Amino acid sequence: MIEYVRDGAVVRISLDDGGRNVLTPKSVASLRSIIADAEASNEVQAIILSGNNHALSVGLDTATVLSGDKTTERLLSDMSETLTALYMGRLRSIVVTQGHATAAGAMLLLVADVRIGVAPGGKIGLSEVSVGLAVPEATLQLLRDRLLPGQQFACAGLSKLYDYQQASEIGFLDHLVPCSSDAQALAAREAARLGALPEEAYLETKLSLRNRYAQLVNFSNH
Repeated sequence: MIEYVRDGAVVRISLDDGGRNVLTPKSVASLRSIIADAEASNEVQAIILSGNNHALSVGLDTATVLSGDKTTERLLSDMSETLTALYMGRLRSIVVTQGHATAAGAMLLLVADVRIGVAPGGKIGLSEVSVGLAVPEATLQLLRDRLLPGQQFACAGLSKLYDYQQASEIGFLDHLVPCSSDAQALAAREAARLGALPEEAYLETKLSLRNRYAQLVNFSNH
Protein backbone atom coordinates (compact mmCIF):
# COMPACT_ATOMS: atom_id res chain seq x y z
CA MET A 1 0.00 0.00 0.00
CA ILE A 2 2.85 2.40 0.76
CA GLU A 3 5.64 3.37 -1.60
CA TYR A 4 8.25 6.04 -1.02
CA VAL A 5 11.19 7.56 -2.83
CA ARG A 6 13.91 9.97 -1.83
CA ASP A 7 14.13 12.99 -4.13
CA GLY A 8 17.01 15.14 -2.95
CA ALA A 9 16.01 16.67 0.37
CA VAL A 10 12.41 15.46 -0.01
CA VAL A 11 10.84 12.08 0.73
CA ARG A 12 7.74 11.41 -1.40
CA ILE A 13 5.29 8.94 0.13
CA SER A 14 2.36 7.45 -1.81
CA LEU A 15 -0.63 5.68 -0.23
CA ASP A 16 -2.41 3.38 -2.68
CA ASP A 17 -4.21 0.15 -1.83
CA GLY A 18 -6.13 0.28 -5.11
CA GLY A 19 -9.22 1.57 -3.33
CA ARG A 20 -9.96 4.02 -0.56
CA ASN A 21 -6.71 3.60 1.35
CA VAL A 22 -7.96 1.98 4.54
CA LEU A 23 -5.06 2.17 7.00
CA THR A 24 -4.22 -1.24 8.44
CA PRO A 25 -1.82 -2.00 11.31
CA LYS A 26 0.85 -2.94 8.77
CA SER A 27 0.46 0.19 6.64
CA VAL A 28 0.42 2.55 9.63
CA ALA A 29 3.51 0.90 11.10
CA SER A 30 5.25 1.30 7.73
CA LEU A 31 4.24 4.96 7.50
CA ARG A 32 5.48 5.61 11.03
CA SER A 33 8.80 3.96 10.21
CA ILE A 34 9.32 5.89 6.97
CA ILE A 35 8.66 9.22 8.70
CA ALA A 36 10.93 8.30 11.63
CA ASP A 37 13.77 7.42 9.25
CA ALA A 38 13.29 10.69 7.36
CA GLU A 39 13.25 12.64 10.62
CA ALA A 40 16.53 11.01 11.64
CA SER A 41 18.27 11.88 8.37
CA ASN A 42 20.03 15.23 8.32
CA GLU A 43 19.73 15.22 4.53
CA VAL A 44 15.92 15.18 4.48
CA GLN A 45 14.05 18.45 4.99
CA ALA A 46 10.49 17.72 3.85
CA ILE A 47 7.89 15.04 3.25
CA ILE A 48 5.26 15.01 0.50
CA LEU A 49 2.44 12.56 1.27
CA SER A 50 -0.16 11.72 -1.40
CA GLY A 51 -3.08 9.34 -1.77
CA ASN A 52 -4.59 7.89 -4.94
CA ASN A 53 -7.42 9.29 -7.06
CA HIS A 54 -10.02 7.62 -4.81
CA ALA A 55 -8.85 8.86 -1.43
CA LEU A 56 -6.06 10.16 0.70
CA SER A 57 -7.51 7.73 3.26
CA VAL A 58 -10.96 6.97 4.64
CA GLY A 59 -9.47 6.06 8.01
CA LEU A 60 -8.17 3.20 10.08
CA ASP A 61 -9.38 -0.36 9.53
CA THR A 62 -12.69 -0.42 11.41
CA ALA A 63 -12.59 -4.11 12.35
CA THR A 64 -9.20 -3.67 14.00
CA VAL A 65 -10.25 -0.50 15.83
CA LEU A 66 -13.38 -2.15 17.23
CA SER A 67 -11.71 -5.44 18.18
CA GLY A 68 -10.29 -3.90 21.36
CA ASP A 69 -7.29 -6.20 21.61
CA LYS A 70 -3.54 -5.59 21.54
CA THR A 71 -3.64 -5.07 17.78
CA THR A 72 -6.02 -2.19 18.34
CA GLU A 73 -3.68 -0.62 20.89
CA ARG A 74 -0.70 -0.95 18.54
CA LEU A 75 -2.62 0.53 15.60
CA LEU A 76 -3.84 3.53 17.60
CA SER A 77 -0.41 4.08 19.13
CA ASP A 78 1.35 3.95 15.75
CA MET A 79 -1.18 6.34 14.24
CA SER A 80 -0.78 8.77 17.14
CA GLU A 81 3.00 8.65 16.79
CA THR A 82 2.72 9.26 13.04
CA LEU A 83 0.48 12.29 13.47
CA THR A 84 2.65 13.69 16.27
CA ALA A 85 5.82 13.24 14.22
CA LEU A 86 4.30 15.29 11.40
CA TYR A 87 2.74 17.92 13.66
CA MET A 88 5.62 18.43 16.07
CA GLY A 89 8.73 17.22 14.25
CA ARG A 90 11.40 19.15 12.36
CA LEU A 91 10.28 17.93 8.93
CA ARG A 92 8.21 20.24 6.77
CA SER A 93 5.15 18.35 5.59
CA ILE A 94 2.95 18.69 2.51
CA VAL A 95 -0.11 16.48 1.98
CA VAL A 96 -1.88 16.11 -1.37
CA THR A 97 -5.43 14.77 -1.55
CA GLN A 98 -7.74 14.24 -4.52
CA GLY A 99 -10.46 11.97 -3.16
CA HIS A 100 -12.03 11.33 0.21
CA ALA A 101 -10.10 12.20 3.38
CA THR A 102 -12.11 11.11 6.39
CA ALA A 103 -11.25 10.06 9.96
CA ALA A 104 -7.49 9.37 9.96
CA GLY A 105 -7.31 10.80 6.44
CA ALA A 106 -8.71 14.10 7.70
CA MET A 107 -6.25 14.03 10.59
CA LEU A 108 -3.35 13.77 8.15
CA LEU A 109 -4.59 17.04 6.67
CA LEU A 110 -4.87 18.61 10.10
CA VAL A 111 -1.24 17.89 10.98
CA ALA A 112 0.40 18.87 7.69
CA ASP A 113 2.10 22.24 7.19
CA VAL A 114 0.63 22.66 3.70
CA ARG A 115 -2.49 20.89 2.38
CA ILE A 116 -3.23 20.69 -1.36
CA GLY A 117 -6.53 19.44 -2.78
CA VAL A 118 -7.23 18.39 -6.36
CA ALA A 119 -10.69 19.67 -7.34
CA PRO A 120 -13.45 18.64 -7.38
CA GLY A 121 -12.26 16.09 -4.83
CA GLY A 122 -14.37 14.08 -2.41
CA LYS A 123 -15.46 14.52 1.18
CA ILE A 124 -13.30 15.62 4.11
CA GLY A 125 -14.13 15.29 7.79
CA LEU A 126 -14.20 13.23 10.98
CA SER A 127 -16.60 10.30 10.91
CA GLU A 128 -15.86 8.91 14.39
CA VAL A 129 -19.08 9.95 16.16
CA SER A 130 -21.20 8.64 13.28
CA VAL A 131 -19.78 5.13 13.84
CA GLY A 132 -20.06 5.30 17.64
CA LEU A 133 -16.56 6.46 18.58
CA ALA A 134 -15.79 9.52 20.67
CA VAL A 135 -13.26 11.94 19.21
CA PRO A 136 -10.06 11.91 21.35
CA GLU A 137 -8.99 15.11 23.09
CA ALA A 138 -5.76 15.32 21.08
CA THR A 139 -7.77 15.28 17.86
CA LEU A 140 -10.08 17.96 19.23
CA GLN A 141 -7.00 20.07 19.88
CA LEU A 142 -5.99 19.69 16.24
CA LEU A 143 -9.40 21.08 15.31
CA ARG A 144 -8.92 24.02 17.68
CA ASP A 145 -5.51 24.68 16.16
CA ARG A 146 -6.45 24.42 12.50
CA LEU A 147 -10.20 24.94 11.86
CA LEU A 148 -12.44 27.95 12.13
CA PRO A 149 -14.06 27.99 15.61
CA GLY A 150 -17.59 27.95 14.22
CA GLN A 151 -17.02 24.61 12.48
CA GLN A 152 -15.21 22.66 15.20
CA PHE A 153 -18.31 21.19 16.86
CA ALA A 154 -20.00 20.46 13.53
CA CYS A 155 -16.89 18.63 12.36
CA ALA A 156 -16.25 16.63 15.52
CA GLY A 157 -19.57 16.35 17.33
CA LEU A 158 -21.87 16.14 14.33
CA SER A 159 -19.56 14.25 11.94
CA LYS A 160 -20.14 16.85 9.25
CA LEU A 161 -18.36 16.11 5.99
CA TYR A 162 -17.18 18.93 3.73
CA ASP A 163 -16.59 19.19 0.02
CA TYR A 164 -13.24 20.55 -1.08
CA GLN A 165 -14.38 24.13 -1.49
CA GLN A 166 -15.88 24.15 2.00
CA ALA A 167 -12.79 22.41 3.38
CA SER A 168 -10.55 25.11 1.94
CA GLU A 169 -12.68 27.81 3.58
CA ILE A 170 -12.67 26.34 7.10
CA GLY A 171 -9.05 25.22 7.40
CA PHE A 172 -8.63 21.67 6.09
CA LEU A 173 -7.01 22.77 2.81
CA ASP A 174 -4.64 25.58 1.85
CA HIS A 175 -4.72 25.23 -1.95
CA LEU A 176 -7.14 23.91 -4.56
CA VAL A 177 -5.74 22.96 -7.98
CA PRO A 178 -7.43 21.45 -11.06
CA CYS A 179 -5.32 18.33 -11.65
CA SER A 180 -2.88 15.93 -10.04
CA SER A 181 0.13 17.12 -12.02
CA ASP A 182 -0.48 20.69 -10.83
CA ALA A 183 -0.77 19.42 -7.26
CA GLN A 184 2.53 17.55 -7.40
CA ALA A 185 4.30 20.53 -8.99
CA LEU A 186 2.95 22.83 -6.29
CA ALA A 187 3.93 20.32 -3.59
CA ALA A 188 7.50 20.28 -4.92
CA ARG A 189 7.68 24.07 -4.88
CA GLU A 190 6.28 24.22 -1.36
CA ALA A 191 8.74 21.57 -0.16
CA ALA A 192 11.61 23.66 -1.52
CA ARG A 193 10.21 26.86 0.00
CA LEU A 194 9.61 25.34 3.42
CA GLY A 195 12.90 23.49 3.34
CA ALA A 196 14.72 26.79 2.94
CA LEU A 197 13.34 28.12 6.21
CA PRO A 198 15.93 28.22 9.02
CA GLU A 199 15.30 25.00 10.92
CA GLU A 200 15.82 26.27 14.45
CA ALA A 201 13.43 29.21 14.01
CA TYR A 202 10.90 27.01 12.20
CA LEU A 203 10.86 24.30 14.85
CA GLU A 204 10.88 26.62 17.86
CA THR A 205 7.90 28.56 16.49
CA LYS A 206 6.07 25.38 15.52
CA LEU A 207 6.48 23.88 18.99
CA SER A 208 5.39 27.08 20.72
CA LEU A 209 2.20 27.34 18.68
CA ARG A 210 1.35 23.69 19.29
CA ASN A 211 2.25 23.46 22.96
CA ARG A 212 -1.22 22.38 24.10
CA TYR A 213 -1.26 19.42 21.68
CA ALA A 214 2.23 18.46 22.88
CA GLN A 215 0.96 18.37 26.47
CA LEU A 216 -1.97 16.13 25.53
CA VAL A 217 0.23 13.55 23.79
CA ASN A 218 3.10 13.90 26.30
CA PHE A 219 5.41 14.98 23.51
CA SER A 220 9.03 15.76 24.25
CA ASN A 221 11.46 17.23 21.72
CA HIS A 222 14.47 15.84 23.56
